[in-house]
Amino acid sequence: MDKGNGKIRRVCVIGNRSGKGGRDRLSGVLRYSAQTPNWILDVILVEMTDACSRLASTLNKTPPDAIILLTSERKILSVLLDAAKQGLSKCHILTIDVPAFLLQGLRIDLSVLLDNAEIAKSSARLLIQRGHANLAYVGYRQEHEHSDVRETTLAEIARADGLTFSSFEARSRRNAGNEIIRLAEWLKTLPIPCGIVTYYDYLSRDVIDACRLSRLEVPEQVAIIGVDNEISLCEATQPSLSSILPDFEGGAFDAAKELDALMDKRRRPKTTLCRTYGVKSVVERNSTIDLRGGGRLITTACEYIRNHANEHINVDQIAAYCRV
Repeated sequence: MDKGNGKIRRVCVIGNRSGKGGRDRLSGVLRYSAQTPNWILDVILVEMTDACSRLASTLNKTPPDAIILLTSERKILSVLLDAAKQGLSKCHILTIDVPAFLLQGLRIDLSVLLDNAEIAKSSARLLIQRGHANLAYVGYRQEHEHSDVRETTLAEIARADGLTFSSFEARSRRNAGNEIIRLAEWLKTLPIPCGIVTYYDYLSRDVIDACRLSRLEVPEQVAIIGVDNEISLCEATQPSLSSILPDFEGGAFDAAKELDALMDKRRRPKTTLCRTYGVKSVVERNSTIDLRGGGRLITTACEYIRNHANEHINVDQIAAYCRV
């Protein structure tokens, strides 16, 4: 991979650090760049107050050899589209997890997307292994094609296996209190026990709160699994949250590698190359654990120890918490 004698390439990376997906994608690109001496990176983060003006300046002066777009931020896309009208014909463009409908008017060389069907399959596999004959999905619909694919795939799995399936269309989380009330009312209509997949971990936390409001036990009556594995969130909920960890970093690393190979060819592909990446792991915690045998006691004890590790706890306290 060492290209120390290769042509210097200026690569503009546009991303964000708000969320595990954003951080991991950026990490994957940076990891590839660290192994590629002829890449000179200009990293622009959406969180920067001057992100748009800085990007416009970069594109107007001397367009980079390549742009790696890791965000769907509308203001950033607007700057890119304006620059494309002025001419980015020689600039290779890689997008990672940016929906196609947001890129109209922009010529993309390589589009890499998370395999959302695999997310649904991994979630369903765990819940079915835990004995759930009723599945449900909590996600978004408007302009969330990732969520649509997950919901559709989960519904197909349920139908093929003779399971029941229900879905809930979430709205903006800006009014989380009303959302939790809506969720609580919907939960009362579900056949119990039920396994629920959510679009991402923050929605899972809302579902756990709604279960508490509806007096439904997790995971005894409702098992919940999210996506992204936001560790600080997953381990802070009660019970702790199971989650699917997509291979954000590996997908971005491989995408950067393929972009480098495209630049070696010195010509842009005639049509957009499309690739996907999958799931890195399924991280199971208390929200989906198997209640049969001693698994519940072990997991509950471990969770108590993790949450109270600095409090000089003893065996009696752990046993009391586990009710044994």
